[in-house]
Amino acid sequence: MGRVSMAEATVLLIGPLPPPIFGMATTNEAVAAEIRRRGVEPIVINLAGPTLERTYFGRFRRLPVVLGGAVRMCKMMPRLWGGTLYMSVSGGFGQVYELIYVLLGRLFKMRLYVRHCSFAYLDAPSRMMMLFTRMTGPAAVHIVQCSRMATRLGDLYGVRHVLSISNAVLYREIQNSKPPVRAQLKTLGFISNICREKGIFEFIDLISSVVADGLDVQALIAGPFMDADTEREVRSRLAGFDNVRYLGAVYGDSKDEFFRAIDVLVFPTKYRDETEAKVNHEAMRRNIPIIAHGRGCIPDIVDVECGLVVDVGAEFVPAAIQKIREWMGRPDLFCLASEEAGRRFKKTQLESNGRWRELIDEVVSRREAR
Repeated sequence: MGRVSMAEATVLLIGPLPPPIFGMATTNEAVAAEIRRRGVEPIVINLAGPTLERTYFGRFRRLPVVLGGAVRMCKMMPRLWGGTLYMSVSGGFGQVYELIYVLLGRLFKMRLYVRHCSFAYLDAPSRMMMLFTRMTGPAAVHIVQCSRMATRLGDLYGVRHVLSISNAVLYREIQNSKPPVRAQLKTLGFISNICREKGIFEFIDLISSVVADGLDVQALIAGPFMDADTEREVRSRLAGFDNVRYLGAVYGDSKDEFFRAIDVLVFPTKYRDETEAKVNHEAMRRNIPIIAHGRGCIPDIVDVECGLVVDVGAEFVPAAIQKIREWMGRPDLFCLASEEAGRRFKKTQLESNGRWRELIDEVVSRREAR
């Protein structure tokens, strides 16, 4: 098939976009922006629900959005025929909804690009994901965030065309300033959509150990609460500390200020869908070392030179407090970890940049994927 001009390309992007703000949505937003930079305006079907609620009721509330998007896609069939479909796939029940669009895409003879945003079905086989990958067809291109995901996707589901592209490619150079190298550990930071699965209570337990050890360390917490019960428990436990501040949800300049104020990002995630966690990239590009649980792809982007990865099956707090003591007692080692965090981010980004450019070139043109 001959290549046509980018202006003639038809690209349909399906998945959640902000608001609400979470990893899959912000990544889809970045992909849409990159497609526009290539001179193509994508058709977008936004599948975001009204909240981040993960109950069955919350999922059911998305049904009108999903069905409305499918009806809209059917109405656009003549325009979409033979075009490109780029979509993100959820970690669980959302795959049922997303399968509708896969089937419509196959029916309309579209080229499928499927971005995987979860490690849940890679930790253990899923019948739903087996059906999903079968329905995408042998020609579909599957996009993952690390080689670990690529291997598991091939081993468990027999997927042939897998492209590993770290989310580090989504971050451009920090404008007008060079991030400082941290010379001393003074402030720990936690930023996420705040819930038990993201490790907020492990972070509070770590602060308790810091205080018990008499270490002169401050802590900042940022992000929206996922539910009222979590908020009540977190606020109750924080009431006993005078070295912790909760900043609320931070975006834009406020988010930049958060990262400028911390020296180490602590991310004790237990979230079953976790892949890289974009906050790790946001910290490392600013020369901030990481202490994190080794969920998903995190061991691929954080190493012993720039932080600490605690095995998911191990106790987080004892390992983390030991590393904090070490860095506070050896500022020279901490300074090296800070420098290495920035270098490691650049290395991760560089390794994926070429594949990222080739992917977007294929998405916005009509040449066949390699």
